[in-house]
Amino acid sequence: MRKLLLHTCCAICASGTITQLKDQFDLACYYYNPNIHPAEEYQKKRDESRRYCDKIRVAFIEAPYEPAKWFKAVKGLENEPESGARCGVCIGMRLEQTARSAKEHGFDIFSATITLLLRLYIQPTRSYFVKYRSALLKNHHCFFKVICLANDCPP
Repeated sequence: MRKLLLHTCCAICASGTITQLKDQFDLACYYYNPNIHPAEEYQKKRDESRRYCDKIRVAFIEAPYEPAKWFKAVKGLENEPESGARCGVCIGMRLEQTARSAKEHGFDIFSATITLLLRLYIQPTRSYFVKYRSALLKNHHCFFKVICLANDCPP
C-alpha cells in the first residue's frame, strides 16, 4: 500500500478526508500549523486531531510548533484580507514543510486538507520529488462525518 502524508489543520476539517483516504493508503496525518495562536488554541486543535486519529487508528505526526517562524514569514502582511497574500505565504509554508517531511520519512505521496487556494501553492514543493495528491474530497458524506465528529458520534 502506498504511503500518504496528509497535512491537517484540525480534526473537524480533516475528518471526512481522513475517512475517505485511510483505507486507500498507509495514511499518516501531519500536524504543522505555526499560524495557529495563541498556544492554547494550537494545543486544543492538536489534541483533538490526535484524539480523532487515535480513535480511527491513523498515525499522527506532530511537527515542531514554530509561531515565531510564521510571524517572521508574514511580517508586513498583517493588514492583508482573508485569502490575500498572507494566506499564500502561510499555505505555502505548511505545504513545503509537509513535502519535506514526506520525503524525509519515506512517504510516496503528500496531500493536505487545506482547500483554500491549494493548487496555487503546490509548485514550490516539487523539489522534494514526492507526488502530490489533491484531497479536495469534500462532499455531503464528509459534511455528515464532520457533524458526527462535532457531536462525538462513533467513527
